[in-house]
Amino acid sequence: MYVFEYGKSLYPDRFLNVEDDKGNREIVYLFYLIRIPGKNILIDSGFLNESYKKKFGFVSFESPDKLLKRCGMDAKEITDIVLTHFHFDHAGGIFLFPSAVVHIQNHDYDLLKKQTYFPNQPSYLNALSKTNRLHSFDGTFSLSPGLQILFTGGHTPGSQALEWVASDKKQFLITGDECYFIEECKNGIGLPKEAAFSLKRNRDFTDYVRVLDGKGTKILTLHDPSILNQGEELVSGVRILDSF
Repeated sequence: MYVFEYGKSLYPDRFLNVEDDKGNREIVYLFYLIRIPGKNILIDSGFLNESYKKKFGFVSFESPDKLLKRCGMDAKEITDIVLTHFHFDHAGGIFLFPSAVVHIQNHDYDLLKKQTYFPNQPSYLNALSKTNRLHSFDGTFSLSPGLQILFTGGHTPGSQALEWVASDKKQFLITGDECYFIEECKNGIGLPKEAAFSLKRNRDFTDYVRVLDGKGTKILTLHDPSILNQGEELVSGVRILDSF
């Protein structure tokens, strides 16, 4: 299991799951790779769009496909992308991975179709659908034994998380943006109303996080800088979190 850091920026506290609004704080932008027999699965895809980089004040930006090459993988080797939601920093890089099946909730697919994250996005999404590489659905989906995509619906109408029971002693939950910061999430601090489509669903999810955390599941988000202290750095921007 790998984590990739493709950028960082300052972000307003009023949109984060934090206790005190102190203005802005630094967040990182991450995506994950799970390698299991027969599958190379990305959790989110990053993005590659100059206007968004400038708008959100990105620094230390790296193209997601180039980061992948640093751990010896070609973008064509990615078999699946689980999109935790439709926002640009999670879904804007799907075109970089030309062999992947994209998994997204129906509600967020409808919203993704209205965005312009990369050139020719409507025709690209249409091509994905025609070649059976677009899997949009409602609810929970079993991607592989032990790998469950969970509908959450708190941050966006079709937000989802990924729960991975890798073994009896190793379980992971990747929260999407239902949580930005891990410890706060474990302590029941959910999203503010400015960042939530449904506060109730977000609170239901943070309750689930606390249950899993109590059972020893490792909780991971897509923006918490503390994740970069976990595991082992392979090369700049790439860390291996666990191996089996």
